[in-house]
Amino acid sequence: MDNNFKHNENNEFINPQKQKFWKLIFVFALLGFGFGALIVRLVNLQIIDKDKYRKIARIQHESKVNLKAERGNIYDRKGRLLASTIKSYSFALDPTILKDKNEILNICNLVSIITGKKSPTELYRRIKNTKGAFVWLVRGLMPTQAKIFDSIKVRGFIRIIEPKRNYLYGSIASQVIGCTDIDNRGLTGIELSYDSLLRGADSYVIMLRDAAGRLIPTPTTALKRVNNGYSLKLTIDIELQRIAEYELQLGVKKSKADAGTVLIINPRNGEILAMASEPNYDPNNIKTISSANMRNRAITDIYEPGSTFKLITAAAALEEGIANSKTILNGHGGTVYYDGYKITDEHITGKISFTEAMAISSNVIFSHLAYRIPPNKLFKYVRDFGFGLLYGITLSGEAKGKIKSPAELDAVSRRFLGFGYGISVTPLQMANAFAAIANNGTMMKPYIVSALLNDNQNIVKSFSPIKIRRVVSENTAKELTSMLVSVVEKGTGKEAGMIGMQIAGKTGTAQIFDSSYSKKHYTASFAGYFPAENPQIAMLIVLDKPKGNIYGGSTAAPIFRNIARSWIALSDNIARFVSDAKTAQTNNDIYMPDLRGLDFFSAKKIIGALGFICEDSKSNFVIAKQKPKPGSLIQSSKKIIVKLSPAKKNN
Repeated sequence: MDNNFKHNENNEFINPQKQKFWKLIFVFALLGFGFGALIVRLVNLQIIDKDKYRKIARIQHESKVNLKAERGNIYDRKGRLLASTIKSYSFALDPTILKDKNEILNICNLVSIITGKKSPTELYRRIKNTKGAFVWLVRGLMPTQAKIFDSIKVRGFIRIIEPKRNYLYGSIASQVIGCTDIDNRGLTGIELSYDSLLRGADSYVIMLRDAAGRLIPTPTTALKRVNNGYSLKLTIDIELQRIAEYELQLGVKKSKADAGTVLIINPRNGEILAMASEPNYDPNNIKTISSANMRNRAITDIYEPGSTFKLITAAAALEEGIANSKTILNGHGGTVYYDGYKITDEHITGKISFTEAMAISSNVIFSHLAYRIPPNKLFKYVRDFGFGLLYGITLSGEAKGKIKSPAELDAVSRRFLGFGYGISVTPLQMANAFAAIANNGTMMKPYIVSALLNDNQNIVKSFSPIKIRRVVSENTAKELTSMLVSVVEKGTGKEAGMIGMQIAGKTGTAQIFDSSYSKKHYTASFAGYFPAENPQIAMLIVLDKPKGNIYGGSTAAPIFRNIARSWIALSDNIARFVSDAKTAQTNNDIYMPDLRGLDFFSAKKIIGALGFICEDSKSNFVIAKQKPKPGSLIQSSKKIIVKLSPAKKNN
């Protein structure tokens, strides 16, 4: 019998070779099925679903790194840096990784120390209640503050470097420049109005990740180019702004006013040189600041101007030929009744010239002049001077005020409008009205940004002065200037005067309207420009609700004088401001300016501009006394003797 055959359980012969053959067929079938499945899988991976799996591979081996655009800087008119972006440090925690209670409490304690706010237990409770894998602990710390966390080396504690806005002058010009939020987006002021230009455009770059998760630089370029933000150059002079804010703060405190505003314009071109509001705030620390402190009152607030509005009444009367500066007008003893209303003056006023009426600020006379101007004519002058209109100054929140239409300007309304009641204006509108007269009757558009700069600080776009309209003739403007000078030299604005400098200006005191005119709350103001013969500066001071002495001539005018005096002392072009001091009886004589109270450096600049030589140098001293006395006529060859006293240090 063939030994290759075997018996099965039924005692039947079986061929072993045939049995091996079928086993081989089965194995090959399995292999074929496996290879077929593999081929199908490869087709699926490499052809059908290739994009899906490429994406998964990229996620595993590549990392998208965001590239933040750098926010543009803000400069003043002389290129001094006002706002820039610096590196700050922010810290977060991943509760899914860091679970040790003691470690978390230690971190919370450090956060509480650096912020001075929530207790460690409150922070710990917030972290434990967080459902996600990320919770902010503190953001925007300076490097010196961030050092407190250097000892924390645990996994799950996250350090992030973020850009943070830095305002180099603190609260100075804060309402103008504005501020940004924690994510570097503009909130107020220039930062908000020009946010899209300052912010720029972010981008990203793809980098490889190794097995340990570390990023590996590659030649891969950003998919979209980073566009850093443009920088801005303002018309503001930060030193004049500093002076304005300092004097305004002192004036508000002295008058016990609720708030105050200063606006300074170059009347020749409309550049805003300073714009200050009190109270202000520090944009480097906005967490606890109220929105009221952030408000730029020069453009957002409206008020009834009172007697400063007599400028417009006088301009209309002169331009329409109703009166000239020498015309004799009747003050009716300082009191007049019309249609049940009583109009009064502070002084008993008889027949006086138009110039004298301006100097003593006669409500009676100005009410009568306004009454004589036809409604449509009066309305035209009000609108031509910019009231009831927006200037479009590219700062958010600009108000346009409220004025009456010609149909609403009946006899009573015109009489009260003549001395600044029944109309609401912004400080910007009032200041620019005076600037128009200072510019010989031509009104310029106020503006605050002079240029747009690129990364290399090259000018991309510059903004030129824009003429709006001629509001009055040049002759009328000059006649008005002469009348306004009399206000300061002989009338209600004496507190704004300076020896050796002609100031043109007008005081204002108005009752505040709140359902009715208040007998307790007033707005005090002073508006003017200097030097009167060649105006370089137009300025408005407004005080809200001064206590005690409520008159603009006593409260606002001294602020005007102090700002003007300090600016003259510090100005690089001081000679142009003191030219009037050299106008005297002979070419060799000048009027001695008042140097008292100035620091020696500032006094030295004034003395030098007037042609005198100062040999001494006492930077830490101020002028206590001087000889010759202020206002005296002296020869340029005469010596000036000053007595110095040590400057007081600020506590």
